[in-house]
Amino acid sequence: MAPLGPGLSVVTLPSGEKYIRSIPKELNPDQATVLEIAGISGFVSVSMLKLNLGWEDERSKSILEELVVEGMVWVDDSGMEREYWIPRGISEI
Repeated sequence: MAPLGPGLSVVTLPSGEKYIRSIPKELNPDQATVLEIAGISGFVSVSMLKLNLGWEDERSKSILEELVVEGMVWVDDSGMEREYWIPRGISEI
């Protein structure tokens, strides 16, 4: 990745999933957890985090919006609830 510049790196989640990150910042534990859950189905939502982790809506929304800003998830508003997709999950549909 070095020839592409210092702003790119490969991030490995605890599950072994790898992502290319274009913003030089470490994932916090909540972000890593969300990406790991999203890796199962390709996306995650606030209700999924509430059901699986017991998180309050505000905590989930805050973490998800951080991931949107960092370009690690993409937003889909076409359903009944906003979904946050990881690029890998989108390509598998």
